[in-house]
Amino acid sequence: MSFLPHGYPHMGSMERPVMHSFVPVLEKWVKNLRPRRVWEWGPGRSTHVILNGLAEDAKLISIEHDEKWLAKIRDEIGDDFRWSYDQLSVTRRVSSYAHRILQEKEKYDLIFIDGRRRVECVVAALQAVHPQGVIILHDASRRAYTDLIKPLIEVNECILDTLVFRPKAVLHSA
Repeated sequence: MSFLPHGYPHMGSMERPVMHSFVPVLEKWVKNLRPRRVWEWGPGRSTHVILNGLAEDAKLISIEHDEKWLAKIRDEIGDDFRWSYDQLSVTRRVSSYAHRILQEKEKYDLIFIDGRRRVECVVAALQAVHPQGVIILHDASRRAYTDLIKPLIEVNECILDTLVFRPKAVLHSA
């Protein structure tokens, strides 16, 4: 059996992740961390959870590849001055989707990954997270993700298929 960092077991190939299993983990970290700047790949239920716990002076930026899905979420959220979004395509060669966070030249207190190109998003997030911030990866039980990111991260917690982590200290000092 393979393991996530610190001994968390991978989900078997026949098991399916629980829809929205990330909600209690995300709620806890938004409440306890009280982030001012949040980045999200893959808006949806998570957008609602984040905005529900976000302070009035905080900011959430969401990136989505599917224009129709983004329109649905925009309709659900309505006008919320704390939320901005961008629709970016995902191509095989270069992912402006994953690297969009690096264009901002900001550090984020909380980064949530539940969209496309997750390994690329993790690599970009490791560069954009504030030293006291966290990255939350949904569907982290997928071996393709964890085998690649394991050497780069320090795990805070793993609940079901949701992994909360920070970059290893050597990455922040580089």
